[in-house]
Amino acid sequence: MIKLSKEKRDMLIGIFVGAVALSAALLYFVAAAQKQQMAAIQVKTQKILAQITQGDTVRKTAGDVAEALRAQKAELEKRESGLVDNRDPYSWMVQTMGPFILPRKNVNIPVVSPPVVGADTMVSRSPYKTATFKCKGLGYYHDFGKFFADFENSFPYFRVQNWEMSPAGGGSGSEGEKLNVSFDIVAPVKAPPPEPAK
Repeated sequence: MIKLSKEKRDMLIGIFVGAVALSAALLYFVAAAQKQQMAAIQVKTQKILAQITQGDTVRKTAGDVAEALRAQKAELEKRESGLVDNRDPYSWMVQTMGPFILPRKNVNIPVVSPPVVGADTMVSRSPYKTATFKCKGLGYYHDFGKFFADFENSFPYFRVQNWEMSPAGGGSGSEGEKLNVSFDIVAPVKAPPPEPAK
């Protein structure tokens, strides 16, 4: 065994203690810096995971939203099928009213004027315009009441307004009870299809 002098031995112990202290200090500062980096990486990872989770949720619900949109669009198209055609409102109304009036023997509506088309007066901020048809007819009070009720029930978006009645006169017996009736039918007009994007 090598025998060292006290001086060399103390110097060697000092170098060893210094090396251990220097290693401990380096380890402490390097580890502290690594811990900070790891904490920052962990925060970023959690944010990215939250975004991925949110994206997965949106992706999973996108199909439901698209299906709900398709269902709403189909319902809108179904409801719009009962509105006045925007290309030729007068012909549409004559064709629609004809079969509706035909089975009613005591209601005669020979005059349906071409419509006045304007802004919707029934619902504010509606995307639809309305067509107002002035109509004149002849019939019994009770029959016209049933006609108005059946018409508005069959066409829930249409309204019969401004109706006036006066005796038809000139007849005898039950013919003398007939009334001249004038009224307006106010109906929403289908919105024209959107123009294709340029």
